[in-house]
Amino acid sequence: MSDAINNFFAKTIRAFVEAVIFDIDPNYEIQTVDNAAIFILSVHKSMQPLYRFGLIVIAAIFYAYALIRTGKSFSRLDKAKRMRLMLQWLDGPFGFMRDFIRFFLTMTILFYYDSDKWLAGTGVNIKSHREIQCFYAGK
Repeated sequence: MSDAINNFFAKTIRAFVEAVIFDIDPNYEIQTVDNAAIFILSVHKSMQPLYRFGLIVIAAIFYAYALIRTGKSFSRLDKAKRMRLMLQWLDGPFGFMRDFIRFFLTMTILFYYDSDKWLAGTGVNIKSHREIQCFYAGK
């Protein structure tokens, strides 16, 4: 894929992630957003080409939707407005709209609540937790 498409998609994903993490924790660290975006982009990169292409096409549709509705690109909106647009799509009439948003919500929430920082705050033994994850990932 071209660099322009990859940059567009990466920028859009980062904007999604930032809105979701801001909604969870308004005092988030920028590094958390960056790491979550990298995680989601790596998941995207590991998908079959047709699925990767499909997500990029739907991201472009979402981006156009945001531009038409607000007059600004999605990544230039404030975090609360981004989240409102995402929730509109989550309640949208078409399955692809809901599934698109659910995918990014799920991936971001998975990353956030499985981070070492959050787990340490809950008292979970991180080393044991990672060993269990590796055990089940091998099956």
